[in-house]
Amino acid sequence: MRAAIVTESFLPHMNGVTGSVLQILRHLERHGHEARVYAPAAADMPRMIGHARIEPIPSVALPGYRTVRVGTSSAHRLSGALARFEPDVVHLASPFALGWRGALAAERIGVPAVAAYQTDVAAYAARYGVSLTT
Repeated sequence: MRAAIVTESFLPHMNGVTGSVLQILRHLERHGHEARVYAPAAADMPRMIGHARIEPIPSVALPGYRTVRVGTSSAHRLSGALARFEPDVVHLASPFALGWRGALAAERIGVPAVAAYQTDVAAYAARYGVSLTT
Protein backbone atom coordinates (compact mmCIF):
# COMPACT_ATOMS: atom_id res chain seq x y z
CA MET A 1 0.00 0.00 0.00
CA ARG A 2 1.11 3.55 -0.72
CA ALA A 3 0.00 6.12 1.86
CA ALA A 4 0.33 9.88 1.46
CA ILE A 5 0.28 11.77 4.74
CA VAL A 6 -0.72 15.43 4.58
CA THR A 7 0.12 16.95 7.94
CA GLU A 8 -0.32 20.41 9.43
CA SER A 9 2.80 19.99 11.55
CA PHE A 10 6.06 18.09 11.27
CA LEU A 11 9.67 18.10 12.33
CA PRO A 12 11.54 19.99 13.55
CA HIS A 13 8.45 21.23 15.45
CA MET A 14 7.54 18.44 17.86
CA ASN A 15 3.97 18.22 19.11
CA GLY A 16 1.16 15.66 19.26
CA VAL A 17 0.48 15.81 15.53
CA THR A 18 4.15 15.29 14.68
CA GLY A 19 4.42 12.45 17.19
CA SER A 20 1.36 10.73 15.70
CA VAL A 21 2.74 11.04 12.16
CA LEU A 22 6.06 9.54 13.28
CA GLN A 23 4.19 6.59 14.83
CA ILE A 24 2.22 6.09 11.60
CA LEU A 25 5.43 6.14 9.56
CA ARG A 26 7.05 3.53 11.80
CA HIS A 27 3.96 1.31 11.58
CA LEU A 28 3.73 1.57 7.79
CA GLU A 29 7.42 0.83 7.32
CA ARG A 30 7.30 -2.15 9.72
CA HIS A 31 4.49 -3.64 7.63
CA GLY A 32 6.16 -3.07 4.27
CA HIS A 33 4.05 -0.13 3.09
CA GLU A 34 5.37 2.94 1.30
CA ALA A 35 4.65 6.41 2.69
CA ARG A 36 5.29 9.99 1.72
CA VAL A 37 4.74 13.00 3.98
CA TYR A 38 3.55 16.41 2.74
CA ALA A 39 4.23 19.02 5.43
CA PRO A 40 4.79 22.77 5.78
CA ALA A 41 8.38 23.60 4.90
CA ALA A 42 10.59 24.60 7.83
CA ALA A 43 14.29 25.18 8.40
CA ASP A 44 16.04 21.94 9.41
CA MET A 45 13.14 19.81 8.19
CA PRO A 46 14.35 16.26 7.44
CA ARG A 47 14.04 15.00 3.85
CA MET A 48 13.59 11.36 4.88
CA ILE A 49 12.27 9.49 7.91
CA GLY A 50 13.21 5.84 7.52
CA HIS A 51 12.15 5.00 3.95
CA ALA A 52 9.55 7.78 3.72
CA ARG A 53 10.33 10.88 1.72
CA ILE A 54 9.28 14.20 3.24
CA GLU A 55 7.89 16.69 0.71
CA PRO A 56 8.11 20.29 1.96
CA ILE A 57 5.07 22.41 1.13
CA PRO A 58 5.53 26.21 0.88
CA SER A 59 4.60 27.74 4.22
CA VAL A 60 4.45 30.86 6.36
CA ALA A 61 4.95 31.30 10.08
CA LEU A 62 1.85 31.50 12.25
CA PRO A 63 1.58 35.12 13.47
CA GLY A 64 3.01 35.40 16.96
CA TYR A 65 4.39 31.85 16.96
CA ARG A 66 7.23 31.63 14.45
CA THR A 67 8.06 27.95 15.04
CA VAL A 68 4.63 26.89 13.81
CA ARG A 69 4.36 26.84 10.03
CA VAL A 70 1.16 26.89 7.97
CA GLY A 71 1.19 25.23 4.56
CA THR A 72 0.21 27.57 1.72
CA SER A 73 0.09 25.24 -1.28
CA SER A 74 -3.08 25.26 -3.38
CA ALA A 75 -5.25 22.17 -3.74
CA HIS A 76 -4.35 22.12 -7.44
CA ARG A 77 -0.60 22.04 -6.73
CA LEU A 78 -1.03 19.48 -3.95
CA SER A 79 -3.17 17.24 -6.18
CA GLY A 80 -0.32 17.24 -8.72
CA ALA A 81 2.18 16.20 -6.06
CA LEU A 82 -0.14 13.47 -4.80
CA ALA A 83 -0.85 12.21 -8.32
CA ARG A 84 2.89 11.82 -8.97
CA PHE A 85 3.19 9.62 -5.85
CA GLU A 86 0.07 7.58 -6.79
CA PRO A 87 -1.13 6.82 -3.26
CA ASP A 88 -3.81 4.27 -2.41
CA VAL A 89 -5.00 6.47 0.47
CA VAL A 90 -4.40 9.99 1.76
CA HIS A 91 -4.15 10.39 5.53
CA LEU A 92 -4.91 13.93 6.75
CA ALA A 93 -3.13 14.47 10.06
CA SER A 94 -5.11 17.00 12.10
CA PRO A 95 -6.47 18.74 8.99
CA PHE A 96 -6.87 22.50 9.11
CA ALA A 97 -5.42 24.76 6.40
CA LEU A 98 -3.18 22.33 4.50
CA GLY A 99 -5.37 19.37 5.40
CA TRP A 100 -8.44 20.97 3.84
CA ARG A 101 -6.52 21.40 0.59
CA GLY A 102 -5.27 17.82 0.99
CA ALA A 103 -8.88 16.60 1.17
CA LEU A 104 -9.75 18.55 -1.98
CA ALA A 105 -6.62 17.24 -3.73
CA ALA A 106 -7.42 13.63 -2.83
CA GLU A 107 -10.93 14.06 -4.19
CA ARG A 108 -9.56 15.56 -7.43
CA ILE A 109 -7.34 12.55 -8.08
CA GLY A 110 -9.98 10.04 -6.95
CA VAL A 111 -8.14 8.69 -3.92
CA PRO A 112 -9.91 8.02 -0.60
CA ALA A 113 -8.89 10.21 2.33
CA VAL A 114 -9.10 9.62 6.07
CA ALA A 115 -8.54 12.21 8.81
CA ALA A 116 -7.46 12.14 12.44
CA TYR A 117 -7.48 15.11 14.79
CA GLN A 118 -4.96 15.50 17.58
CA THR A 119 -5.65 19.22 18.10
CA ASP A 120 -8.60 21.27 19.34
CA VAL A 121 -8.49 23.41 16.17
CA ALA A 122 -11.02 26.02 17.29
CA ALA A 123 -9.23 26.64 20.62
CA TYR A 124 -5.84 26.69 18.88
CA ALA A 125 -7.05 29.22 16.28
CA ALA A 126 -8.57 31.43 18.96
CA ARG A 127 -5.39 31.33 21.05
CA TYR A 128 -3.23 32.41 18.12
CA GLY A 129 -5.70 34.88 16.61
CA VAL A 130 -6.37 32.95 13.39
CA SER A 131 -9.84 33.33 11.91
CA LEU A 132 -11.58 30.07 11.03
CA THR A 133 -13.50 31.81 8.25
CA THR A 134 -10.57 32.65 5.96
